[in-house]
Amino acid sequence: MEKNVFGYSTSLQDEIGIYLVSNDKALLSVVNQLMKKKGLVSVADTAGRQHYVIDARINPMLAARKVEELIFGSDGEAYEELSERLGCVDKLDSAISYVLSEREFDRTLAGTKLISRLLRRLVKTGETTNFKKLYLEAGKRYDMTPQQVERNIRYAIQKSNIWVDGMKNSRAFMILADEINRIL
Repeated sequence: MEKNVFGYSTSLQDEIGIYLVSNDKALLSVVNQLMKKKGLVSVADTAGRQHYVIDARINPMLAARKVEELIFGSDGEAYEELSERLGCVDKLDSAISYVLSEREFDRTLAGTKLISRLLRRLVKTGETTNFKKLYLEAGKRYDMTPQQVERNIRYAIQKSNIWVDGMKNSRAFMILADEINRIL
């Protein structure tokens, strides 16, 4: 079993597990109600990773669907979801982190996180895209309006050293994507 920095495995099969120990019947009753109502319970550990218990007592097919949603997400981007949940880093992640660091993006800004996610998609697909559509999709995913997504991204770009007066977000994305592609 391979371990990462926190002592947890980077392999999904080795990582799934939740344990609840309690002698409080009320707490166990609430957990049981959640399981019946939602079909799963999620608990975050101190490292920020989510752990899930999925209820297959009543409907195993529904439980299988829940597992599929957790792994593949609603938009089918399985690797992205898993790499975020497990803290895995690949060449593309490393290149994006390096370029954003070199361009002095503030990692604490929501816009920087959105830029990182959208850059991953742009570099993987290799296509020029409609940014309004990307902002709409990202907004749905993060419970934001497309205007909030665009504003957060613009603010992060303006705080970095890539920005020049009048630069559009799409131009900054293309510059960043080109730099990432050169590294890869």
